[in-house]
Amino acid sequence: MDEQKTVTGVVVCMNRIDYASMKRDDGIGCLTAMYDTAKVGKMYMSSIRKRQDWGLWLEILAKCKVAYGVKEPLAYYRVRPGSISNKKLALVKHNINVYRTILKYPTVKAYLFFCFVFIPSYLLKKFRVKLNSL
Repeated sequence: MDEQKTVTGVVVCMNRIDYASMKRDDGIGCLTAMYDTAKVGKMYMSSIRKRQDWGLWLEILAKCKVAYGVKEPLAYYRVRPGSISNKKLALVKHNINVYRTILKYPTVKAYLFFCFVFIPSYLLKKFRVKLNSL
């Protein structure tokens, strides 16, 4: 929703996301996510500055292998102009930091993975959303 509480869209989650897919796309929204602590243990977000939620889901999926989505809206998310989640370019260094810190990729591999896996996946997702809205 926007700042005036007008609903501007609905995010439809994936039916299923696995560890490999999660490395390409943070497909779990932190606002409504749940996990079974009896199966994977109590997990905590890392102390990295940004994208720590994505890092947490990667660590959980490394243990349980797959997550499933619920196809009904569970919460509202307010989008504000100028927020960090609105500035995708500003998140680049933080995404690469997840690869380096959480996944323990060497720096070169982290940059290459971001450029040749994350970016193409992100652009394809945006293209599909645009195509579906026509």
